[in-house]
Amino acid sequence: IISEDQYLEKALALKAAFWCHSTRIRRCNQTRECICQYFWHRKCFVFDQPAPKNDLERLEELQDKDINPEFQQQVEKFCGHIWENAPPKTIPGGRIITGSLLGKLAETYVDTIRSREVPCLESAVLALAQTVNAAAVKEAVKFYQDLMEQRVKLPMETVEELLDLHSQCQRETLELFQKRAFEEDICSFQADLTVGDPQPSQECPPHLGHHHPLSFRGK
Repeated sequence: IISEDQYLEKALALKAAFWCHSTRIRRCNQTRECICQYFWHRKCFVFDQPAPKNDLERLEELQDKDINPEFQQQVEKFCGHIWENAPPKTIPGGRIITGSLLGKLAETYVDTIRSREVPCLESAVLALAQTVNAAAVKEAVKFYQDLMEQRVKLPMETVEELLDLHSQCQRETLELFQKRAFEEDICSFQADLTVGDPQPSQECPPHLGHHHPLSFRGK
């Protein structure tokens, strides 16, 4: 009896190429070599059939109690290994990709392939960055507006007091944007996230009975 990992390594062992089957064997060995070259750390998991043969066609409709218990245990073992040992997925630059972002990245790849173009990681990341950065701008605008509504206590004594509060909220907003945004194409989106100095309206009394809306816009 051999372990699951030993079974995998045995399956990846290169086969001797006899002259009559050399082309087919070389093709199979090329696949094995690629797996060994690109996956240095390998682990094998063997799964039993999740349900009886007659139920496989409607597998998504089955309840948990109808799924093979041994299969469920193997799935838990597999998921536990992933959570404990697999590092988070990143893109060039070290940016961690969440599940939703990975899904969008996959959609970009699929759309590119369907359009009969050659998929490129850099182009896919740039397209993803534009989507993420646009959402980060909207989130930052909302964050700034909420901060000002929470912190502005009317009436205020001087314009300088309002300007100081505006500057503080602006700094916190830009920090939030930079944490949410991708480095790729960040400058063009940050340029759209402009904050103007608040000015009291002509009707505003000396003690700033109300404040003028700030110039804060996003895409």
